[in-house]
Amino acid sequence: MVNQRDQGGALAVLLLALWLAAPGPAAAGDIGAQRVGTSSGTFLKIGIGARPVAMGRAANSLLGDPTSLFHNPAGLAYLERPSFVVERVSWLAGVDLTAAGIAATIPWGGVAGLSALSLSSDMEETTELEPDGTGRNFSHRDLAFGLTYGRHLTDRFTFGVTGRYVYEALGTEIGGPSTSTWLIDLGTTFDTGFHGVVLAMAISSFGPDLDPGGSYEDPRPGEGNEVEFAGFAPPTTFALASSYQAFVLPEASLFVSGEFVRPADNDETLRVGGELELYDTLALRGGYDGASDALPWSGGIGVRFGGERLATHIDYAFSSSEYFDRVDRVTLRFAF
Repeated sequence: MVNQRDQGGALAVLLLALWLAAPGPAAAGDIGAQRVGTSSGTFLKIGIGARPVAMGRAANSLLGDPTSLFHNPAGLAYLERPSFVVERVSWLAGVDLTAAGIAATIPWGGVAGLSALSLSSDMEETTELEPDGTGRNFSHRDLAFGLTYGRHLTDRFTFGVTGRYVYEALGTEIGGPSTSTWLIDLGTTFDTGFHGVVLAMAISSFGPDLDPGGSYEDPRPGEGNEVEFAGFAPPTTFALASSYQAFVLPEASLFVSGEFVRPADNDETLRVGGELELYDTLALRGGYDGASDALPWSGGIGVRFGGERLATHIDYAFSSSEYFDRVDRVTLRFAF
């Protein structure tokens, strides 16, 4: 039976979700009002963690998983032991992705965590006049460092927030700009108590524009104009999610999840995923991410071993499409 505080939490989730989804200038970041592909800091859209990615990134209703540091911070409130997560991925076009995070309960209540994310690549400079290369190399570096806090407001309702410092260096070796800003992730979860149904809401990467400032000289012959670098809004995304524990048996359990996703610079879409766990040791996963044009289909497995002192999860996921090479990733999760 749901008590009054839980009913109040559910109502708060519903009202906030309706407010964020509403059209007009009051909506957070004018979600859905930007033109397609006009966000900056888009590396923040990349899914983190082989478990969520294998489930189509339908991860905002996951509870007690350290990858909540990168998704819905409210899910972190269910973490019972100090946990660490790390992964390194060879992303598309030779780009390297590295992510790590750690979280633990704190004495005054709730769970706090730290996270770091890096996306980097190196390439040779080319121009219209020198398409074979100028002989100079440059790098592109995206960095994000987050501080997360999540806690139970009632036994079923949790709230979480992440403050994230974002930095981008866009070829600074050859005179390119750099930019930085602070962004916020907010989230809630509500355990209905009915057959394992969990409702969740999250808004990610909410904050000011990433504006590099400065200018560059137009390289075209005869132009000679100073052009100011343009700033763009962050990749703000709103998600309304739900998950369901379809069945739980001594030898197997099935978890399914889905979410409605509304990015600031694209159309609304859906993510769906599932996880079949066998003997509390092996997990089989699959999913579809409608928000990813490049890599919509995914799948993977997970293995758990170790005792109460050091539970270790090794998760593998692949993402594929018709037009790009498959992306493989391995994530390590430790609870100690």
